[in-house]
Amino acid sequence: MQPAEFKRGATFKADLSFDDDDEWALVYPHDSVEAAVRFGHRRYPLAITVDPVNRKITAVADDTANWPITGTGLASFDYWITKGGERLPFPGSHNVPLKIIEGATR
Repeated sequence: MQPAEFKRGATFKADLSFDDDDEWALVYPHDSVEAAVRFGHRRYPLAITVDPVNRKITAVADDTANWPITGTGLASFDYWITKGGERLPFPGSHNVPLKIIEGATR
C-alpha cells in the first residue's frame, strides 16, 4: 500500500466508510471507537465522530504541528472498534502508512 502524504500542521481527517449493510452491522452498534496516528512507539490519539445514518466513522486531529516529519512508511494510522468486548482493528490486515512532510511556511 502506498503511503498517504500529509502536511504537518494541517488538520488530519480520515473517514472510514461502510457501503455494505453487512459490513456496517459488524461494527455498529459498538462499545467504543478509537483511532491514532503512530510514530514508532508514540501514538497521537484522534478525535472520533460516528455518523450512523451515513455509515461513516471520522477521525480528526486539529493540532498536528508537533507531529514528527517522517520518511515513507515510518508513520501509520489505524482504527480500533470495540464491540461485545472484542477489539477489532480496521483495516484488519494492516495499518495505513503515512508520510508526514513539512507544511508550507511563510
